[in-house]
Amino acid sequence: MSKETFFYICNQLRPGLAPHSAHFHPTLPLEKRVAVALWHLATNVEYQTLSPLFGVGPSTVQSCVREVSYAVVLLLKPLYLRLPDEKELENMARIFCTRWGFPHCIGALDSLHIPIHPPLRLTADYCNGQGWHSILTQATVDGLGQFWDVSTAFPGSMENSAVLESSSLWVLAKEGRLCPNPPKHFMGKAQKYVLLGDATYPLQDWILKPYQEDENLTQRQLQFNYRLKRAHSVIENAFLRLKARWQILLKCDDCSLELLPTLVLACCILHNVCEAHDNPFNEEWLEGTEPTELPKPCQPAPAAMEDNRAEQVRELMCQYFESCGEG
Repeated sequence: MSKETFFYICNQLRPGLAPHSAHFHPTLPLEKRVAVALWHLATNVEYQTLSPLFGVGPSTVQSCVREVSYAVVLLLKPLYLRLPDEKELENMARIFCTRWGFPHCIGALDSLHIPIHPPLRLTADYCNGQGWHSILTQATVDGLGQFWDVSTAFPGSMENSAVLESSSLWVLAKEGRLCPNPPKHFMGKAQKYVLLGDATYPLQDWILKPYQEDENLTQRQLQFNYRLKRAHSVIENAFLRLKARWQILLKCDDCSLELLPTLVLACCILHNVCEAHDNPFNEEWLEGTEPTELPKPCQPAPAAMEDNRAEQVRELMCQYFESCGEG
């Protein structure tokens, strides 16, 4: 994070971090509180290790992390992580098509499992399909890799399809709030904007996923899969950059389950702030962000959730890509 972005964040958070807060020593400057919290989120250094670096006690570090995370969500979320309006959705579809070659699309959808140490009474709930404990975050990014919808703190044992049905994104889509009314035309037909997912999500008229790979796929279907997977990589890259910049998400050991949703949301918001302000990103930070000992769960979506009408949307996309030729 650049110095300019740091002081911008401090100024934005000032109304929510009043100096008379009971959680802080009255002489601890706001900039120091924010620095302590951001340092912890970025490095995942334990409270006891971090406290002497700033000359404060571990309990003060913990308070800084909690209060700054809440302030980020309260004051920066309305600016950097919100539902786009109709004009913004149109612009997102244009950018996505320009950058990723996938038309009529407003984003990519995926999930992130964050390793945790759950309370003993909840170990079964948070044990995911690969046998390790996690909380599950569902996120959607635009063509620039910035988050515009995040639902978090689901137990790791839940499948992506179940999380989707429980999320605000599902409600927004069912209410028709992810596209204009009436929908804009695509290939001569009124068509909702789409999101791109993988096999863990159900096929819907607003969520597209690849055809199941087998020897019977046509050339058009193979081309569709190639195009979708290439475009879907925008969220895979966004997750990598998110975890690389905010390494608390590599393993949340020092954080209570109650604080986790706020902490994860704060990291997603801060990711957007850094990306929107063109802060430099060091590729070396990516080392260790995908630990091989923690493989990602990938349970396919149940067939009962599939929308048969969505097959027509995939076919329209196949026609579009065929008309465009290889690419």
